[in-house]
Amino acid sequence: MPRPPRKLPTGGPSAGGGGRRVPRKKLDTKIIHSLDKGLEVLELVAANGEEVGLTSITGTLKWDKSTVFRLLTTLIRRGYIDQDPETKRYRLGFRVLHLERQLFQSLDLPKLSRDVLTRLANATGEAAHLATLHKDRVIIIAQRESPERMAVNAHVGLIEPLHSTALGKAILMQLSEEALERAVAGIEYTAYTACTLTTPWALTENVRKARSVGYAVDDEELTPEVRCIAAPAVIPGSRRFYAIGISGPSLRVVPARVPMLAEQVRNATEEFTRLFGGEAAE
Repeated sequence: MPRPPRKLPTGGPSAGGGGRRVPRKKLDTKIIHSLDKGLEVLELVAANGEEVGLTSITGTLKWDKSTVFRLLTTLIRRGYIDQDPETKRYRLGFRVLHLERQLFQSLDLPKLSRDVLTRLANATGEAAHLATLHKDRVIIIAQRESPERMAVNAHVGLIEPLHSTALGKAILMQLSEEALERAVAGIEYTAYTACTLTTPWALTENVRKARSVGYAVDDEELTPEVRCIAAPAVIPGSRRFYAIGISGPSLRVVPARVPMLAEQVRNATEEFTRLFGGEAAE
């Protein structure tokens, strides 16, 4: 006599009589799963860094090819994905750039960086600054004053040259060699002190040295008896350049303390990057 078909377990006691419950994977009813999948496709294309084919996407996600194709078609219609008409491969669409611009316009960097700069100022005893590139100069967009009575504090909105400030050099550190050559060639080399770098060659070599150690120094190059240290500060996905630095009297920021202070500055830049979901540099 043929045996009756065995029923599959549905979360109750198993048919084997052992009393073991087979867990049933439940879908989270709070999310729209098709949207979640579409965003996963978008993130995969973005992470690839170049054009990617349908087969590669399907193989990575382990999803049905028709499902992935429909998701990609929807993203193309909305402008978040583009498809090369010849290769049929996929890349990010310009709609993503529009969202990026809106995102960075809405960021309140002074507020977001306040705790980072406060910890840096307290750890070093010096004024801490966040700056960004402004045309061919740097502008301070956030600062925390030094806890010391004798201090070098710069106000928000102060615009400083690239060639004679640690913040400016930290910005230049982030440029490619070709872009660095163009930038240093277009600078007006005003000599603010006897220590100011006044030629493109001298500045280029200084920036290259700064890259090798991970931080830049203004060694009384803008203001006598003031020494500054800065490092690149990165916001993942942003095309703008930022730097975080400290400024203090040369009597306190002596050369022997520079490496230790620079480590504190670099810790602050890594903390800043993590605020935006980025990973600290190795």
